[in-house]
Amino acid sequence: KVTVSVLYWRPALKMMLRALLATFCVVAAVVSADPSVVGARFVTCSGCRLKELPSVKLFIDKEVAKYPAAFVDYIAGHNPDVEFLDRRRRVVKRYDLGPLTEEQIHDLLQQHGIFPHTPAPTYDTDATSDLA
Repeated sequence: KVTVSVLYWRPALKMMLRALLATFCVVAAVVSADPSVVGARFVTCSGCRLKELPSVKLFIDKEVAKYPAAFVDYIAGHNPDVEFLDRRRRVVKRYDLGPLTEEQIHDLLQQHGIFPHTPAPTYDTDATSDLA
């Protein structure tokens, strides 16, 4: 009887453990996020190197639009990077996107507090922009 009851509850335990793990991952991402980061800027060329990185190209073409707090700047000859910005549009951190997969880019954004539900930030208007 004990074996039967353990087997009966095993799927439910698996589901609860998965839910607990998923909750922990979300909480860990939010807790580890840099509080000064309010937005993300993807900087890349429109072709050249981007064509050599199909997962990065797909992310920039299709996925960035799902993140209101992120935008793309196309600069000729620029390596594909993501820059995390503070409220004054200063670069807090910069990462090369070349070695990353589409899923890793999603994870990187979320590790810095940028989620699909994160609203577009309001940047300080009196700040000197580092984006020029």
